[in-house]
Amino acid sequence: MGRPINYAYITVSKDQVIFEGPYKQGFINDIKTIPQKFREWDPENKIWTVHKNHLGWLEYIVKKHYTHAQLVDGGSVTDLHTGEETEQLEIFE
Repeated sequence: MGRPINYAYITVSKDQVIFEGPYKQGFINDIKTIPQKFREWDPENKIWTVHKNHLGWLEYIVKKHYTHAQLVDGGSVTDLHTGEETEQLEIFE
């Protein structure tokens, strides 16, 4: 089972951030304002990878275009609209 379709996610790693969310043309237009050398579209996995220096702008445009948006950074998850932070649960199989 995948993530809910009405949610957008930003996952932070060491030097990049990954955006995952449903298609919205307005979001595409805004993310393309990030210089091409700092962003990459992965059509197979349907995710955007953006250099970490552009995290603030990415957060802004995600909040602008998506009603439900979460930032996943290490062990915490932050709702971008409310600022509420929760611990990320790990599931072991």
